[in-house]
Amino acid sequence: MKNRANATQAGRAPAGAAPAGAAPERAAAAGPAPARAAAAGPAPARAAAAGPAPARAAALALLAALALAVAPAAFASEAQPPRPLSPLTEQFYSEYVRAFLNNEFLLENIRLVALAEERYVEGYYSDAFAYAQQAIRYARLSDEHVALQLVIRETDNAISSARFRLEWAARVRAPQQYPQLYANAGSAFQSALAARERESWAQAKAFAQRVIEILEGVTPILPAQFLVRTWAATRDCLWNIAALPEIFGDPTRWPALYQANRGRMPQPGNPDLILPGMILDIPSLAGETRYGLMDEWPARED
Repeated sequence: MKNRANATQAGRAPAGAAPAGAAPERAAAAGPAPARAAAAGPAPARAAAAGPAPARAAALALLAALALAVAPAAFASEAQPPRPLSPLTEQFYSEYVRAFLNNEFLLENIRLVALAEERYVEGYYSDAFAYAQQAIRYARLSDEHVALQLVIRETDNAISSARFRLEWAARVRAPQQYPQLYANAGSAFQSALAARERESWAQAKAFAQRVIEILEGVTPILPAQFLVRTWAATRDCLWNIAALPEIFGDPTRWPALYQANRGRMPQPGNPDLILPGMILDIPSLAGETRYGLMDEWPARED
C-alpha cells in the first residue's frame, strides 16, 4: 500500500488507473469499465442514478428521444382496425400505416435513438447527447408530417364526398329542376379544387362541405317509369333495376316492380323474363313523387 501511494506521489499511474489521454467523459464515470458495465439495466435505469453532469444530460435527452419514438408505435397499436378484414382492406390499411407512420423522419428518428443508446452504453456521453437531440428533432418532424397527411386525407375525403353529391344531383335532374342551386354547388366545387391545388387545405375542405350544404336544398323527383334495355348493355333485370338509386336503391324490393308490372310481362308467372323495350311502372313505396320516363334522364354509369 505504501509503495502504491509513493508511486502515485511520484507521478506514476497506479495499477488499474485510467490510461493517460483517455476520453474525459469515460474517465469521469466512476470506477473502471467492469464497474460501469455492472450498472444494472438499460440507459433509462442508469440515468436515474446520480452521475456526472454529461451523463445525466445525455440520459435525459435519450429518455425524451425514446418517449417520442415510442409514441407513433403506440398510435399504430391503438389504430388497429377490427378483425377480420378483407384482403383489399388489409392492403389499404397497411399502405396507410406505411405512408403515415413509417415516414422518412420517423425512420431517421429510430436510427438516431439506436445510435444514442449505443454511445451511452459505451460511455461516450457527448455523442449520446448529440444523437438524442437529433432524434428528438426528427420525432417532431415526423409528428408534423403525420398531422399534415391527416389534414390532406380529410380534405380529399371531403372533396370526394362533394363530387359524389354533385353526380347524384345530376342524376336526379337538379340542373333542370334546381338550376341556381346546382350552379352554386358547381362553383363551390371548383373553388374547392382550386384551393386544394394551392394546398390551402382548410379552404378546400370548407368549399367541399359547402357543396353538400347547398345540395341539401335539392329534393329529387324520381322517375315513374323505366325503359328496359338489353342485358348485354345494362344487365337489366328486376333485381338490378330495383337496386338503382333512382328506383328503390334496394335490390330486394324487386317484387314491388314485379307486382306493379305483372300484367304486361311476356310470361306473367315468370319474373325473370323481361324484354328490351318494355316500359315498367315504378310504384311509389314511401309517398315519394315520381314522374316521367327514366329513359329521358341522364345515362346511367354502371
